[in-house]
Amino acid sequence: MHNIHTMRTRRRAKSMKKQSGAAAIIVALLLLTLLSFAALAIDIGNLMLARSQAQTAADAAALAGAQCLYAQASNASCNNAKAANPDWTDSKTGAISFGPQNNVQGAAVTLHTADVATGYVNVTNVAAGVSQATVPVASGNIVPAVQVTVHKDGTDSNGGVPVYLAQVLNVTALKTSATATAVVASPGTAKVGALFPIVMSQCLYNSYWNSATNSPKLATSTTDPQAANNGSSPIAQTIGQPYIFGIRPSYSAANCNAGQWTSLSSANSQLGSSAIVGLMTSGNASPMSIGDPIYVETGLNDKAFQSTGTCSQIAAGSAGSCAWVTVAVVSDVTGGQGTTPPIVAFGCLHILNETGNGSNAVITVQMGNDPNYCKNNQMDGIGPDYGTIMMPRLVQ
Repeated sequence: MHNIHTMRTRRRAKSMKKQSGAAAIIVALLLLTLLSFAALAIDIGNLMLARSQAQTAADAAALAGAQCLYAQASNASCNNAKAANPDWTDSKTGAISFGPQNNVQGAAVTLHTADVATGYVNVTNVAAGVSQATVPVASGNIVPAVQVTVHKDGTDSNGGVPVYLAQVLNVTALKTSATATAVVASPGTAKVGALFPIVMSQCLYNSYWNSATNSPKLATSTTDPQAANNGSSPIAQTIGQPYIFGIRPSYSAANCNAGQWTSLSSANSQLGSSAIVGLMTSGNASPMSIGDPIYVETGLNDKAFQSTGTCSQIAAGSAGSCAWVTVAVVSDVTGGQGTTPPIVAFGCLHILNETGNGSNAVITVQMGNDPNYCKNNQMDGIGPDYGTIMMPRLVQ
């Protein structure tokens, strides 16, 4: 009996050793699996962080490049003082040079020529990329753009995304990249405070705006094209410069020579002259978009004409607060004062002065597309190019 008991005890001991060894193997495998998942979790989190930082860097570089599509004299980072047409070369240079001002995982971003594309993009299909070949000028949803891609995939000096615990799985690096597209577009919406309280007929605007080049028409002679309306006070023109023309009350001029004061509201809300003068400073109280009705004021509002002369030329040769303004262009202003024609575009006007009194009052202006004056940071959306442009923005 004693021998039988001893044999059983030995069998149990061997069995327990086998079970213990198997358990140790299972535990080791489980630990390896858990460490692998932990490695993946940590390194995937690191990858997501790198992706986010790369996107931020791409966004910033694209916006920096787009700033130079239509440069401003005050923008020292761009090499041109002004460009009425997109400056592809300078915008690409601006984006590339801005790259090192951003970091991905502590390393300054390096951008190469191949990482930056410039040209026109369709904002309804940004994924299709940009092209300089298909569209000569901006039109509708097709606008100038800068597209930047930041690589963190080992293809250039930015390297790949380093890994830590995932090295136990023989993974030495991870890859990511991010692309951003920034555009400078003509607006479709005027935000609060963006507009000057004058509406122009589309016919008048088109008389002095070259839609083929998206720029003001230039005078070819010194003759006043509105001489028949100006009577004894024709406006002398300078050959090669944008036409100078007059905006007159709609009841004293034909549609192609007419404009009118507006309440900057869609409601039938007749305002007095003092209220109109106040709108010259405050602008529209609510956003207004293409297609929205806008109320055309009745009456001459003589005080408003005189105030325009004051704010456009505060001192001789000086540009006043309303020397450059954004105005709503409407389908027609001769349909009757007190009507609400739809807005068809937003234009940039250079107001020179106001002359005359009573029914002879006229505001002398030029069309504008100078980026030093026609950029308006209170605009949004997409609309036809009538000179006013928005500040650069990102699109997807």
